[in-house]
Amino acid sequence: MSLTFPADEEFSKLLSRDENIDLLTATLELARDADPEMDFEPTRRWVRQRASELTGPLAKAKSEIEQLELLAHHLAEVHGLKGDSDSFREAACSYLPHVIETGRGLPISLSVLYIAVAAEAQIPLTGVAAPAHFLTRFESAGGPLFLDAFSGGQIYDEADCVAFLYERTKLSPADIALSLGPIGPRVIIMRMLNNLRVLFAGQHLWNDLLPVQRRLAALQPANVQEQLDLAQVERRVGRLDDCIDRLRRLKASTSADWRPQIEAELSAARKVIALSNLAVRTPPRQSAEAFPTKVAQPTPDEERQQNARRCNTRHQ
Repeated sequence: MSLTFPADEEFSKLLSRDENIDLLTATLELARDADPEMDFEPTRRWVRQRASELTGPLAKAKSEIEQLELLAHHLAEVHGLKGDSDSFREAACSYLPHVIETGRGLPISLSVLYIAVAAEAQIPLTGVAAPAHFLTRFESAGGPLFLDAFSGGQIYDEADCVAFLYERTKLSPADIALSLGPIGPRVIIMRMLNNLRVLFAGQHLWNDLLPVQRRLAALQPANVQEQLDLAQVERRVGRLDDCIDRLRRLKASTSADWRPQIEAELSAARKVIALSNLAVRTPPRQSAEAFPTKVAQPTPDEERQQNARRCNTRHQ
């Protein structure tokens, strides 16, 4: 199966390392894997409407932090965008239309909506791939500020943000500080895909996982493990020709260190094919009724005895 996405213009840009993409549209392209008939326009319209509602209040704001507070209040309190722990168990909470409809989402999906509305309102927010908790970042005159969309738009300065993440992760403050830089759309999309992968794999939803793993493999063509993972999913959903073709090409293009894993996957795929062929060749076992029992013919002596009994019966 070819790892191209002709219907996904923004995702296709990522494959060519173009970071100048529409993040909102790229995330909607991911959501369309779960709903092929999805219309992007209602989500785009929702973003424009929220930004339009903020135009007047933002113009009256006296400081950058007041602008951020207005944005957070409008999205979290007026329009109900907040996180909850159940979101981490639901794939739909990664998809923006569902997040808008329910008000529930993951830190990253909520943050993408914050980024989109802020961009429409001329507030430059960027994503932050902080450990265990996605955030957004604003470059203020006094230093970076961080918004936590999952917590209703809580705003932190850098020191407070490091302290908040330390309590969650117990990583060193120095390592946390290094993780707080701005990231581009590619990293955001990969993080969203990895969230979906963990969820679908954990629930053995292989058909749902297939488009997710295809995208991850396409974004990282030189990553052998991603290609192996894709072959495994293809095997699990019965795409055996695609699986074997991928593994053969991988075997021919990778170092010998990967051969044992590739051979193991090839063997697993061939076993599935062999079992399938065996099932086709072996006729189904038929019930006893399909094979009438052959009645043994009586011997001459038995036949004379039966005739004698019939005669006796007629005379009773």
